[in-house]
Amino acid sequence: NTSLEYLIPLALDELENNILAEGDFFEGDLLINVLRSDHQYWQSHADLGKRLINMIEKNRDELNNPSRMHEIDKNSFVKDILPDILQEFKLFKDFIKLK
Repeated sequence: NTSLEYLIPLALDELENNILAEGDFFEGDLLINVLRSDHQYWQSHADLGKRLINMIEKNRDELNNPSRMHEIDKNSFVKDILPDILQEFKLFKDFIKLK
């Protein structure tokens, strides 16, 4: 997908500033969407994939205990969204390691 050539680097820059940056729906959805993006893109951009992996690992504490959220949002995030992020991250990481 040609648009990923432009969108993924922009998204990574945003995630570097805030790993839980909000796309259109909720905090963390930008990260989930980047992790779910087309694997063909990542096959030719493994360097960016490794950048994303390092970014997530560096921000593990923030993901597990988001400091910028209100308590109600934080509880919902940890219960409902974080498991999806961690699952997508595992799949993504396994895919990148295969390359």
